[in-house]
Amino acid sequence: MKQKSIVKCHVFIVLMMLMASVPADLSAQGEVKDSAAHSRLDEVQQLKEVVVSAPVRSKVKANSIETRIVGSDLEHVGSAEDVLTRVPGMMKNGETLEVIGRGAPIYYINGRRIYDLGELKQINSEQIRAVEVINNPGADYDATVSAVVKIKTRRIQGEGLGLDAKMRLEQSLYREQTSPGLNLALNYRHKNIDIFGGANNWIGHYNEGGEMAATTKSTNVSSEQIGDYSIHERSAGYQFNLGSAWQLNDSNSVGAIVRFDGCWSDKSDKTVSETVWFNGELRDRLTTLDNWRIRPNRGYLFNAYYNGKIGNISIDWNFDRYHHKACQNNDIKEKGTIEPRQFPTSTYTRNNLWATKLVLSYPYKKSSFKLGGEYVSVNNDNAYEAQSLSMVSASNTHEKTASLFAEYSLMSPIGQWMAGLRYEHVVRDYEDIHESANNNKTRQDELFPFFSWSKGFGPLNLSLNYTVRTVRPQYWQLIDALRYHSKFIYENGNPQLDNTIDQTLSLSANYKWLVFAFDYLNAKRAIMDWANSYYDYGPILLRPKNLPEPVKCITTYIVAQPRLGCWMPNYTIGFSKQFLTLDLKDVSEPLGVRTASFSHPMFVVMANNTFKIDNRDNIPCQLEINLQYQSKMSYKNSLLQQPKWILNVALQRTYMNGNLTFRLSGNNLLDRIVYDAVADYGNCSVRKEFNQHKSNITLDIHYRFNASRSKYRGSNAGQDAINRM
Repeated sequence: MKQKSIVKCHVFIVLMMLMASVPADLSAQGEVKDSAAHSRLDEVQQLKEVVVSAPVRSKVKANSIETRIVGSDLEHVGSAEDVLTRVPGMMKNGETLEVIGRGAPIYYINGRRIYDLGELKQINSEQIRAVEVINNPGADYDATVSAVVKIKTRRIQGEGLGLDAKMRLEQSLYREQTSPGLNLALNYRHKNIDIFGGANNWIGHYNEGGEMAATTKSTNVSSEQIGDYSIHERSAGYQFNLGSAWQLNDSNSVGAIVRFDGCWSDKSDKTVSETVWFNGELRDRLTTLDNWRIRPNRGYLFNAYYNGKIGNISIDWNFDRYHHKACQNNDIKEKGTIEPRQFPTSTYTRNNLWATKLVLSYPYKKSSFKLGGEYVSVNNDNAYEAQSLSMVSASNTHEKTASLFAEYSLMSPIGQWMAGLRYEHVVRDYEDIHESANNNKTRQDELFPFFSWSKGFGPLNLSLNYTVRTVRPQYWQLIDALRYHSKFIYENGNPQLDNTIDQTLSLSANYKWLVFAFDYLNAKRAIMDWANSYYDYGPILLRPKNLPEPVKCITTYIVAQPRLGCWMPNYTIGFSKQFLTLDLKDVSEPLGVRTASFSHPMFVVMANNTFKIDNRDNIPCQLEINLQYQSKMSYKNSLLQQPKWILNVALQRTYMNGNLTFRLSGNNLLDRIVYDAVADYGNCSVRKEFNQHKSNITLDIHYRFNASRSKYRGSNAGQDAINRM
């Protein structure tokens, strides 16, 4: 396996050398250019089309950091996902993009909320005008939103038919697996009408392998589980969308879009081998084969909007309808020293959402007012069946959220002031179909204030923010029924979970090509999974609960984005430290209680290096070498024991006046993203170490013909509820 990976790396290096040496103007091959007139004409044309890029410039605004992409060194780094890994305030944690200190954000492209993060790989960096990272969302965002990323694309004028096609081939360096993807987008514009549609098909693979161990203690029994496991998954999916936008006049527009997505197939194989001891004596040697298939797995999202003005009042209205259903069937085979057995399980989920949102804005002299409301209705059905284990359950969760918010902004000689308040009324009705005693109905009325001050002092910009947000339980965390993981691990939800309240104070600044940020977070009633013994001689039970103590955290980072000739470095140094102390029940202690501290800091270093390679092309060849390091850290009651090293290398060339782009990249070449976590629950501790083996070589081919930006201005309502599904 290792020898094959080395051969693939050699092939990757040869391909990069070939791309760098191929002439840029493919159409010029074989042409005779011995005429002085032709040479002068070529020189004039090159001068007209020469592209001059500038260093990346970021600016701290009221509650965000905005980075200009067009005309900067980030204009040709690949996809929107590649851009975001280099934007101040963003980092890549494994395969997930995060806002430093805030976690995963929500995304908007030209005001349209996106739910499929695969779209970030489909948008080319040349299409992006600016990226705004909002690390303290205002009152007009759902109280559960901790961070927002807004991507604004360039305004490209033109009418008629446009085509944007992108093909991706991803070859794993770990296994003989190729993951292709194809995305086609068509756009027809005529005067004030824009009709667009697209299709995206992909095949993906997921591999994971590692070790796990768990120990439990009670008055009479102590148990230990040690084993290893592997997961191999293959999925094939699709997404189709169709929409239109109509610009009624310069101030008013309407539009609608419908998106269908799902999986053609999704199947996975999991193998677990474990040894179990009770009181130091061998209890069982168990091998479990778990094959699961998910079908159907499909849904749709419909959005309609109106964006306009009546006098000086701006109106932004959105309506959403979302539906999704999935059924997972597992075939489990267990072979142990006690007794072998085979049995099926099935899980069914169905989600429905209706949502609408209205925002009114009114400017007055140097101030502005914003007033709005949002209503979201969610219906979640869930059923689980493992007949041979006598585990049968069905539940329904109906949640309705009504929100009102107001925001005021004032520009004064001492800076820009913003203040807002959001009120949310939430009614959640949980019904257990088989056990009515578990039924639960809750009502919550909460206020979420927001405050911001910002001021510019020449090249120095400062911003100070205070926000209160919330984290609501995922819908699956509210289901009280038992779920089967293995013979010695069960799981169930907790319908009594409370919301988490996050209070954040932050300071941001930028000076020329330097960006600095500092955050303080106080999280009350943080939600986390907790492990206990189900009964003395039984399995471990995983169940979410609210922590009794608040989780406090400080985060700070500094970003440097200078330009040194053809070398354009983008370096980030960050630090984060959690402060959490818990009194844990532990029968091995004389008093039955043990105090544990979870405060190991995390250090992050991101060194992104871009080199412009001179050649005859109007858009130069570009080489990228990016390295990221993340140290050990504490997260809630867990310690991540191994650092992560990520090395990505890419070479990009553009042809046909920028319409055809080839990008060859090697990702996670060190294969050092190892997750090694130990969770301490007092009487129970769990350790899991695994590697997802994401090392791969990827070729992206992007072709555009008369491509233009869509006029669609829908922004979606009910954004948080869809995420929680």
